[in-house]
Amino acid sequence: MNGISGPFHNGSKSTSSPITVEDARVVLLNNYITPHHRKIYDALAKRVGQLTILLSTPMESNRNWKPDWGDLDVQVQKNWTITRQLKHKHGFQDANYIHIPYDTLSQLKRLKPDVLVSYEMGFRTLCSSWARWRQQIPMLMVVNISMHTERNVVRSRQMVRHFLKRRADAITFNGPSCRQYLSQELGIGDDLLYHVPYASDPDKHYLGSVNRPVEHQYDLLFTGQLASRKGIMPFTEALANWASDNPHRSLRFRIAGDGPQRQELEQLEVPDNLSLELLGHCDPSRLVGLYAEAGIYVFPTLADEWGMVSEEAWMAGLPILGSQFAQSFETFNREGETGWMYQPTNPRQIYEAIDRAMNTAPEKLEAMREPCREMVQHRTPEHAADRFVEAISAAMRRHHSAGHSNRSGGKA
Repeated sequence: MNGISGPFHNGSKSTSSPITVEDARVVLLNNYITPHHRKIYDALAKRVGQLTILLSTPMESNRNWKPDWGDLDVQVQKNWTITRQLKHKHGFQDANYIHIPYDTLSQLKRLKPDVLVSYEMGFRTLCSSWARWRQQIPMLMVVNISMHTERNVVRSRQMVRHFLKRRADAITFNGPSCRQYLSQELGIGDDLLYHVPYASDPDKHYLGSVNRPVEHQYDLLFTGQLASRKGIMPFTEALANWASDNPHRSLRFRIAGDGPQRQELEQLEVPDNLSLELLGHCDPSRLVGLYAEAGIYVFPTLADEWGMVSEEAWMAGLPILGSQFAQSFETFNREGETGWMYQPTNPRQIYEAIDRAMNTAPEKLEAMREPCREMVQHRTPEHAADRFVEAISAAMRRHHSAGHSNRSGGKA
């Protein structure tokens, strides 16, 4: 864990005691807290002087998660939400929630932070950049996107992003595709960029033996929303076609999740040798059991800026039939070693990837399982929190070196 040495003072410029991350009052602004973010924030709170989290909403309406903040200091802001249906170039529509937490400036004035951590490149970060200037405090801008998810960004939003990049003391990225966007599309130099990874929810980790009984080696599992963005219908249709072409194989495909496409899946005609099981929404303990029983994971998303389920599946020792449009799968997958990649809007590619997976020899499939787990087991909430601390420290150093002075600080 990196503290800050040097004359970044807790108080006026004449004060001699320097602020370190371990002493700093950190205010973090985000839309809402996901289960995997909750674990990272728990670890981060132990590494800073004080962590206060400002949320735009307790939870967005299209999520099955219930707000669970534990012992975190969480405050929900006064907020307007604009909901729009955005049409992606691959044909699916997705609900887009635009939050406008309009009391941000008054909240930051009241809380008197030493450091700001603001998610995304929108209204809350605009307000945070104003507070950064007004209160003379460093700001870390957290960015979690990919080149694929940002292909249709409108010009006005791109202009705001160019404005904000010059007002952040440090900027995080969640993966190589995100870094590529920040570097190539926004022209942000490497000296400003810091990797702060995601970490999957430990409550969803199956940590038992990665070996699978022969009869379950090829059992397929999908977990997530049954929405067009997740690509579940094209994959299931391709799987049904493969099953029809291979009547000597018996296939089991379990689908854990709910959403607007459930009825379509229920009405889909599949051959007799394909068992399609729709399990509905499953809590974490049930998901752990499903990971333990499955042989191969299915991740057919049409657009995911990361994709936590891939880490959960690999941790369970499951090779993945995965989409190239998920940054996590694109980043970590080793073709034929930890999974099989395809373009999810191309039916032929989906079919061919299924064929490669189903024709992988049982002994090869078993040999793939331990490398899957080894590849992601270092990605813990503690690891992510350590990287957060590094990025916060860098923002504090850069802010001070630019000639700014912190107005106040220390623990409340």
